[in-house]
Formats: sequence, structure tokens, C-alpha cells
Amino acid sequence: MVLYHGKYRVALRPLTVAIAGAGIGIFVFAAVNLTVSMTRAVNAADVALTHPLRNAGFEEPFVAVTSLTPAAVPGQRATVGGTISRHWRDRSTWADASVVYDRETSTPRFGDACQKIEIKSVSGRGGVGGIAGQTHVRFLQSVITEPGSAYRASVWLRASRPVRLRFGLRRVGPPYVFYASRQVSVGTEWRCAEVSGAVAAENAYFVLEVAEPATLYIDGAEMTRR
Repeated sequence: MVLYHGKYRVALRPLTVAIAGAGIGIFVFAAVNLTVSMTRAVNAADVALTHPLRNAGFEEPFVAVTSLTPAAVPGQRATVGGTISRHWRDRSTWADASVVYDRETSTPRFGDACQKIEIKSVSGRGGVGGIAGQTHVRFLQSVITEPGSAYRASVWLRASRPVRLRFGLRRVGPPYVFYASRQVSVGTEWRCAEVSGAVAAENAYFVLEVAEPATLYIDGAEMTRR
């Protein structure tokens, strides 16, 4: 038998109790470690909402790039390739851009590796939520959030040359507004960028948008419910 308490699923097992002298078995249900199991489930869910980013240190295996948007968009000529850190995604194939992702091990800010993004070219017209109306290279992770809660997000960045980008927490669906964002000037030395804001939905994008050619290095991402 299975019972449901909110979004938690609790399995019960049958327990037979014999009544002395009566020879009658009474079939009842007992929750197995009900309190402990539910406490662990609640704690795990709370941790996931408090620290929603996965692989924030870019240390897990790198995999072939998988874009969230089809490449065959009329009028666009995006070329996106390379390897990207697990749980992170590219969403640049709608843009007129050439991008190569790679694992960088020579100069990470933390640990053994960081994410390298070589933006060979990016141009075009329009773009959603753009800087100066240009199209963008987008690097992101979709995270589960608690609607109405405030979150603090940060990430360490450096580049091959001075470059400006947008960093923030963005709505996943239309109208694609930012819950919190800032323009960041990134130089050749590591620096930490940070934003804070309330998220109105059950998920959001932790996202970087770049609108000019450069080689970008990303490490030490963090997102915490406040």
C-alpha cells in the first residue's frame, strides 16, 4: 500500500498481529520508518531548493554539446561544437554565431577544471533580452526554484581580452524576462560577478549572455536561496 503526503510517497507494508487465545489474525498496516523517511525526503528537497545548481564547480565529466534550440532555424548560421560540462547547456544555435566549448585545466579558479567558451564570431539582428539589440551566445543551466523566494547567484569569470556580458537569473518561458541581472565587465584576471533577486516560478535559468567575440573562462558558480 502506498500513501501520499503532499509531494512525498510513503510505502507501507502489511503487519499481522495475533490475538492470544482467539486464533484470529488482524491485518493492519504499519509505516516503515515513516518519520525518518519523510524527514530525509523533506531535508533532501529543501537542500535542492536552497542550492539548486548541479556541477557548479565544472569538475564532472565533459560531454558533447547539446543545444536546447534546433540548429535549422531559417536565416541563421550558427555553428556550436566541442565539449561542455555536465548539466550545463548551450542555447546559441538560433544566433548567427560560431562557438566552441572545451574543458580547461591549465588555469582554473578552483579545483582541476573550468569551462572554456571560445566565441569566434557572433552577430545578427534582434535577439531576446539582448544587449544593444544584438544576438547572443548563451550558456546556462535550468534550475528548480521555490516560487517567491529570493536567490543569490554568483560566478567567477575571466576572458582572453576585456569583454562585457550579461549575467543573471532569467525566466524559462515567455516573456523571457530577467528576475535579476547585471552587465559585467570581464578582464584577463578572475573576478566574481553576483546578482540577487526573487524568482516567481518553479524554475529559472542561471545564464550568461555574450554578444562579442572572446574566449571566456567560467568557474565556481553558486546559487543559494536567501
